[in-house]
Amino acid sequence: MADSLWVKTDGKLHRIEIGGSGSTQTVQTDKSRDAVLTAGTAYTVPAHTVGKGVLVYLGGLLYTDFTDVSATTIFFDVDIPATMEIVVVVEA
Repeated sequence: MADSLWVKTDGKLHRIEIGGSGSTQTVQTDKSRDAVLTAGTAYTVPAHTVGKGVLVYLGGLLYTDFTDVSATTIFFDVDIPATMEIVVVVEA
């Protein structure tokens, strides 16, 4: 049985499965950067299926306002401060 969490978007709760049977998770941690990560700038993440299996945490909170551009790239929809930790969890 897979673990799951619930995310509220568009005023509705959505279930997101994490750690499904036989799955492998990759965690990428970026504690800080030299400068602000400007909205729309390509941000490299571990390889994944586009539109599926990516969880992003900013400063420890789940963040859902990003665009999944390719198998290894996302765009944030807002500027991310240089000192804000980014954690990306990808399910392969």
